[in-house]
Amino acid sequence: MTPSSSSPPNSALPALEGLVREVVGAPATLEVREQRVNSRVYRLRCTMMWHLYQDLGDHGLDASRPDFGRVARAVAAIARIHTRFAGHALIPECRLWGGDLGISFYVASVGDAITSLESVRARRGRLGVGRSSLCRRLLVRLAGLLDEQAARAEALTRSGGPETLIHGDLWPMNVMVGSGAGKTWARLIDWDHAAVGPVSYDLSTFLSRFQVPDRTPILRLYEEEVGRAGWRLPSAAELNLTFETAELGRIANRVIWPALAAWEENADWAFDALAEVERWFEQLTPILPLDEACSSS
Repeated sequence: MTPSSSSPPNSALPALEGLVREVVGAPATLEVREQRVNSRVYRLRCTMMWHLYQDLGDHGLDASRPDFGRVARAVAAIARIHTRFAGHALIPECRLWGGDLGISFYVASVGDAITSLESVRARRGRLGVGRSSLCRRLLVRLAGLLDEQAARAEALTRSGGPETLIHGDLWPMNVMVGSGAGKTWARLIDWDHAAVGPVSYDLSTFLSRFQVPDRTPILRLYEEEVGRAGWRLPSAAELNLTFETAELGRIANRVIWPALAAWEENADWAFDALAEVERWFEQLTPILPLDEACSSS
């Protein structure tokens, strides 16, 4: 990752190292220095990258048949990261290197999707009726999302949760739970999408991969964990709105690269991908059950 401004000062590196150790559960005896296999720090042209290697085995969560004991351990680890990083002095550094997955991600994704699709439509003679209609439908939908920017930004501020370090790709398979030496452990892997944002971004990704009846009980586990830090979650209806904003931003983001491929190469696969994205928009439903969202509002 190459930020647009200066890299973190050397004085910040020990603190960053300590945070990384805590997040990944690295033992205190693990040395972090240049050219070490287990953990490396590279400084090339003001760029720093962490490489952490450990084979955790087949310990990912099974969202289709969740073991709630293991899920509870995973949720505790997620909540611990969210609460410990909220308001931390190094949040600006995290944003510098990882980006922002709050309302700015939604706005940028929708805006870039519109720009790329408009470029495709400008080459109308090459599209044909079906493909031109697909682009038009997506543009109408995206324009509506852009008009909702202010209302969604207000909802995120009100109910999205504190701004903190978020994993950014919190599928259950990226959460490992195992045991050894008489202890049960939980680890989050694949941190390449880590960024700063509201906790609702991570929660929407995590919960949406579980079956609908399991989502509210899992959310209650998270609510109990963050409650130890004095956090209170908003109503299910409010959470559904913030979850939807995150989901819509992610879907809009998936428009961009196929649209660019369609513009550059008129590639058949690109229009198939855009048609799939349209289906994702159409099939999007509230993450939390509607009856519970209504009763909790």
